[in-house]
Amino acid sequence: IEIHPQISAERLAGNGSNHQEIIIPNIPTGLLIKLHPNPANETLLVQGINENEALITIYDMEGKLVLSKNVTGDSQLDISILHNGIYRLQVQFKTGDVSNHKFIKFKL
Repeated sequence: IEIHPQISAERLAGNGSNHQEIIIPNIPTGLLIKLHPNPANETLLVQGINENEALITIYDMEGKLVLSKNVTGDSQLDISILHNGIYRLQVQFKTGDVSNHKFIKFKL
C-alpha cells in the first residue's frame, strides 16, 4: 500500500499496476502533539506545536478550567499547583485545528 498526501487525477484513473493507493489529506497540525512525561509531576512538556501559535488549556475531569497559556512553539508547563488526578489538555491552533489529550498528574 502506498500512502500519498495528494495524488493527481491521472494517477487515480489507474495505470494497470496491482497495488492499492490510499489518499490521506494534509495531516492537521494538532495530530502530531505529544505530552511527556505522562504521568507528570512538576512539569509537562507539550511537543509538536513547532513554531505555530496556540492556546493550551487544561481542564480537570469535572470540566473546570485550571490552566490556560498562549504559546508559540513547543512548551513546558508548570503543573506543580495541580492536585493529583487525570486532566484534559487542549491545544487550539490559530488555524482552527484542535487537539485533545489526557494526562495524569501524580506526585508522592
